[in-house]
Amino acid sequence: MTEYEKLENQVLEGKISVLDYICRQRQEDGERDTRGFSPHTAEASYWRFVQKSQEEGKKLVAFSGGVPVELIYASGCVPLCLDLIPIALSKSVKLTSKFIYDTDVHINSALCSHSKSMLGAALFEKGGISPDAFVYTPIACPSGSTAAGAYRTHSELPVFYFDPPPECTERSMKLCSHQVSSFADFLEGISGQKLDLDLLRQAMENVNEAKRLLEKCSLMRKKTPCPMSSHIQENSKLMPALAPKGLMKELLIKELETLEALVKKGESPCPTGEKHRIFMLQMPLWCADDLTLWLEDKYGAVTVMDGLGYEMGVLYENMQTLEDCFLELSRSIFYPPSLHGSASSSRRLIGLSTDVVRDYGVDVCIFLGSVGCRHTWALSKMLTDIIRDDFDVPTLFADVDSVDTQYKDINQIKTQVSEFMDSVVLGK
Repeated sequence: MTEYEKLENQVLEGKISVLDYICRQRQEDGERDTRGFSPHTAEASYWRFVQKSQEEGKKLVAFSGGVPVELIYASGCVPLCLDLIPIALSKSVKLTSKFIYDTDVHINSALCSHSKSMLGAALFEKGGISPDAFVYTPIACPSGSTAAGAYRTHSELPVFYFDPPPECTERSMKLCSHQVSSFADFLEGISGQKLDLDLLRQAMENVNEAKRLLEKCSLMRKKTPCPMSSHIQENSKLMPALAPKGLMKELLIKELETLEALVKKGESPCPTGEKHRIFMLQMPLWCADDLTLWLEDKYGAVTVMDGLGYEMGVLYENMQTLEDCFLELSRSIFYPPSLHGSASSSRRLIGLSTDVVRDYGVDVCIFLGSVGCRHTWALSKMLTDIIRDDFDVPTLFADVDSVDTQYKDINQIKTQVSEFMDSVVLGK
């Protein structure tokens, strides 16, 4: 029995919490990372911070969607990113399947596995976590929005709900800034502490710096040979919870230093040298993050970009007064980092993706589409047609479930990718 299996059984037997499991698993994943830096280690630090803060009696605020997390930190509270839970559990078939089953039975069987796993762990097992409040913003993902509503109903917590207009205009930003101000009052009622303007400014500056660093890291992948396979989505998923605290800045400084050193040496992560440059579209396989290593070893194929491309979004500019900060934070609500794949406008996603194919020297595209997501199916048709017609780049569409390997395990996915690489790309 592996160490992971022992931990899984301890969770199921009630001997340790889901949060304990996540902390240990992420720390061990980080220790095995050979890149010189590890998002898993940074994430483990975040979860330990959540655990310790709760033990110290600090107020825990669960959140989902494009929420101004900077305010949570500046109000003396601790943010709990619900979307990170199913991703952290995705390598455990036992735990993921249990939490999916719990949600199927008690809430809604029509949700995607990401939402089901999150609800099952957060509501029925508590995960060793007892939030004091919940805040969310609706997203363009039916499953994600339904899951947030279900959590709101079943958790019986004090709730704050952002309701932004559909478009970002000067008028809509002012409306949202009033909502941000109300959210600050809501947090003061939860924590009993006044909002600290200096802490708020520091959190916003930390986010700005993390965004700039992540953009620099993404641009380094344009180099030939590409110094390291891209894990932009892995970093992006951590941004909302970790960036305001400064954890992302520390991580990305190390990543950028590593990339610069590799570029200077002209090194490729592929043992036999770089032969192909892959764009790994859509969601990464949270349940099998070694797919890029396998492609490097077997095909000399480096992943130059993943997700749907990187977009820095908005940077905070005017932070003079509290009102200025509220207005800046309101703008960020319209441009949240998306953990829900294609939860955005088709025009934006097509523009981002075609820019990557053109600017990063891509010669192979692999679209990992999340089964059961209607946005994914619509986007896959548009993107694969455009990439094939405009760029003549061979493109594989593989339907996967990024958190639930019961649908298709990593060996089945690798077989499908191998058949595509051998027959279409290499012409064997």
